[in-house]
Amino acid sequence: MSDQLLLDFERAFDLHVTMTGVADEIDHDRTALAGLLTDAARFTTADTGDIDVRLRSLTDLLRTEADDLARRLRMVALGGPEINAGLAALEDLRNAWDVIDNKGDTDGNDGVVSRSDLEWAAENLDGDAARAARWLLDHPELFAAVETAKHNTDYLAEGGAGFAADSDETDGKLSLDDVDAYITKLDTWATLVPYMATIDVAAHGGELDGVMSKGDFEAFLDDQSLPPQVRQAAQTVLDDSAYHDTGGIDWDDVLMVASFIPVVGDFVDGAMALYYLSQGDWEQAALSGIGLLPIPGMTGGTVRGAKAAAEEAAEELAQRTARESIDAIPPSSFDDLGDGVYRSELGLVYGSDPKYPNRIAHVRAHGSDVADRTVPHGVFFDDPLEMTDAAWRIARGGGAIATTSGRRTSYFVDMGRPIGWIGGAPGAAFDNPPVRYIRLIIQDADEVITSYPVSGIPMGGPT
Repeated sequence: MSDQLLLDFERAFDLHVTMTGVADEIDHDRTALAGLLTDAARFTTADTGDIDVRLRSLTDLLRTEADDLARRLRMVALGGPEINAGLAALEDLRNAWDVIDNKGDTDGNDGVVSRSDLEWAAENLDGDAARAARWLLDHPELFAAVETAKHNTDYLAEGGAGFAADSDETDGKLSLDDVDAYITKLDTWATLVPYMATIDVAAHGGELDGVMSKGDFEAFLDDQSLPPQVRQAAQTVLDDSAYHDTGGIDWDDVLMVASFIPVVGDFVDGAMALYYLSQGDWEQAALSGIGLLPIPGMTGGTVRGAKAAAEEAAEELAQRTARESIDAIPPSSFDDLGDGVYRSELGLVYGSDPKYPNRIAHVRAHGSDVADRTVPHGVFFDDPLEMTDAAWRIARGGGAIATTSGRRTSYFVDMGRPIGWIGGAPGAAFDNPPVRYIRLIIQDADEVITSYPVSGIPMGGPT
């Protein structure tokens, strides 16, 4: 298969960052040019507006290509070398489809490539097409997964890399629709892997049971702060009815995916790397160990750089763990209900959390900014736990906009004064605007899921 299609993670990562950066620079320059072009239009017959249109088209193209590359990076990072090689083989197959279809007889093409067609290609063609055909023949499990992907609604049945074939749909033939469906569903799986623990308990809370039900996905989508690609992936699962009605995933398989990021030097938190990757936060993903993946084409320099990144990530992780452990300590005014569960003065209950040591630490995380976060991060001016109790007092008195989905209710509480600001990269872009609303998510009447400042009620009301 071609080296160009067999993705080198380090080079692809650099290319993604470069493409996104160039698009941002062009947008900045285009804005700066707007006034000059308007003035120039008074003295020339040239269509200066066409320049703006062409620059905008260029930035749109760069971002589209960068997004496509991000999808491939996500799939390769979580699926490993075999998925990388399989995706390269499928792209080479797509490029030679008309030749391989019906063994080179283009007049008799039927749009389908069979195993027999692949055997003919492996023996009679040269270069990338022949190597791709041979690779697919030598990997029957992936071939079967692709050929049944179009009608496969069990692509979340396993927590491990990719998904298994639907044995009821195998016919030994591939169509381009099959290839597209496989890539779409693989991308959906890869996008959701870092969130599976959150989805697992989204509707019912409690312990992980491996079952990601329809209700879990609906409750998960209630979080309006989710990145667009994550929302799209979750909606795809609902549209495909790919959630779990029975059975579920084996969490050992999911952990195997996370542990695929090998250790070089000190310990690296693979789950943190997967989380950053899913957020599109490439720099943090690299620091957390994504650069350590054994992707074909990695050089000795890459490994040395990855080792340095791992050491930096380990130090960062140690600091974060220490900080979160302190944040998890309840205030003296809280009642200890046992088993790590605490109750505030106004009766809000704080229990365990899938990401933080407990819900107390989760809410306190909104007491400071996460400047490099790619989605808005609400930050309280004052103590987050005291502000949450204050919002709950108003909500209990009926002074909030509320909506319920399953066991959870989201309250949008107007505090009547600025109580925080919007951080993260999006907030910084607008000079961290102050806000007066708090979004409070409560489960089963009094259990805190999260609480943070927001700019207001979403258009159309809360969802």
